Amino acid sequence: MHCEKVTDFYKTHYVAKFINYLPQTWRDGKVWDCLGSPKSEHLFLLFVRGGGIYTKKNGERVQVCEGELVYTPKGSEYSVQFLGGENEQAETLAIRFVLFDEKGGDIVMPCEVFRFAKSEMLAFLFEEIKQLSFTVPQIPVKYDCILYRLVSELGALDSLDNPNYKRFGGIQAGLEYLTRHFNENVSVEVLASMCHVSAVYFRKLFKQYTGKSPVDYRTELRLKSAREQLLYGEDSVSEIAEKLGYFSSAYFIKQFKEKYRCAPYAYRLKYKR
Repeated sequence: MHCEKVTDFYKTHYVAKFINYLPQTWRDGKVWDCLGSPKSEHLFLLFVRGGGIYTKKNGERVQVCEGELVYTPKGSEYSVQFLGGENEQAETLAIRFVLFDEKGGDIVMPCEVFRFAKSEMLAFLFEEIKQLSFTVPQIPVKYDCILYRLVSELGALDSLDNPNYKRFGGIQAGLEYLTRHFNENVSVEVLASMCHVSAVYFRKLFKQYTGKSPVDYRTELRLKSAREQLLYGEDSVSEIAEKLGYFSSAYFIKQFKEKYRCAPYAYRLKYKR
């Protein structure tokens, strides 16, 4: 399956499998290079301290600042020079993973360097994986759950280098809040107030940006989360519905069947490994 941009993850079904998590420090000016050796897996790299300059295969450069996240898909070729500042080291957190479509085939992305703005939610999810790495025994399925949340979070956002980010930057606060708190029944008026725009204008830009209304967008995130919990968790259908903010399990089941053409419990029985 081919995806042209990270936001395509939001529109399709995928399987994400965690490989490992690696905190690293880099001396100022250190260069890491995979030009001529395409990467064999996908990589998220969070710049905790310091920044870096990526040089792509075509010679184009991408400047990364502290707090930003970089996603490099499988097959990418690039070099990166880490910038820690005078007498400083750059610090990064890396997550390596693989992506498949529903039939087990590779998800192919452009060999790009995708850069994302500093986000409290992204930092929180990396911290969750960091804390999980200290637990004994290790539970792989918990890593996969957090990875799905990371991929979903990025799938709802645009790369900083995408012109859409500049055009729709005014609603990013509301979009990010809704993405993080999709289990809450927050109104469009409240989301619009976070962006200092009217509810009508917020709805208009939101629909242009995501292709969905805020309510439909929230429903999409809830159902994707429900799917992940059914596959990787142990909560009952009613418990999942309640956690996701549904007042009625019956309504949750109705929406899930409309999306996945299968009742939640039957979906778990059919697909859970």
